[in-house]
Amino acid sequence: CDAAGITEFTIPESVTEIGWGAFWGTNIKEITIPENVTKINDHAFRYCRNTEAVYILNPDCEFDGNPFVSTNVK
Repeated sequence: CDAAGITEFTIPESVTEIGWGAFWGTNIKEITIPENVTKINDHAFRYCRNTEAVYILNPDCEFDGNPFVSTNVK
């Protein structure tokens, strides 16, 4: 994901799963994950140290491992 200069990002409605390392090291500050996303894989947001908020709109979203390794997101 080349997210240079992007501070807010909403995953497109066509996406149902966020893959391993999809946002690795990006500088996005806020990410919105819509209801259609059903799975977020391990290390999806690794080293996203500037990320302040991730909004996951699907309460039943499955996590494969820890998608937020080495981030500020808890």
